[in-house]
Amino acid sequence: MGFSLFKTPKYKSSIELLVGQGNAITKSPADVLGLQQATPTVAETICNRSVAEDVIGRHNLRMSPQKLVDNLSVQQIPSTQLIRVSHRSTDPKTAQRLANTIGEVSPQRLSELQNGGAAITALMVQDAPLPQDPVSPNIARNTALALVLGLLLGTALALLLEFRSDRAPANPRPDEGQRVDREGQRARQQGTVGSLKTATTPRGWPLSLGIRI
Repeated sequence: MGFSLFKTPKYKSSIELLVGQGNAITKSPADVLGLQQATPTVAETICNRSVAEDVIGRHNLRMSPQKLVDNLSVQQIPSTQLIRVSHRSTDPKTAQRLANTIGEVSPQRLSELQNGGAAITALMVQDAPLPQDPVSPNIARNTALALVLGLLLGTALALLLEFRSDRAPANPRPDEGQRVDREGQRARQQGTVGSLKTATTPRGWPLSLGIRI
């Protein structure tokens, strides 16, 4: 999660191209199938270095063609003749501007392709909107993963500490040992009786001297 907070956000903007043959929209099921099968070739043409160079040249960008291609993605919308082209950038306006420019440049390159003897055409039917929210990093997802990971680590640590406490020897505390020693010494002092030695005075009177030994 910490890494996600410092990662530069990226925005994505997309256009949609209607792919056909000749000057009309393809209606024949066989022709539609042929165009769907040609989609990988169409995607490769859009993500081509020459398209990237045209886009960079139009905006005088200080960017390599490969870097622009690396931020492109092309996918076919299932069961349609539509292709979605997306561009990612750290700036939302740049993502929008370059996506629209790709939509303007791509039809010229696609017209050079042939499918069954007819040229492939592309018409931009949806302009790129200005993205409002970044697509990466996904803060909500990363936060949820961090919480789950923290819970697992906390549980594992608690189990480890409990296991170690169960195996630890039961040693008496130092203060308890000192208290026992003092009480034993006191008992010995109280239970000791000194022996008495008797002496006589010069006149023969006994003198008792209590001497503790």
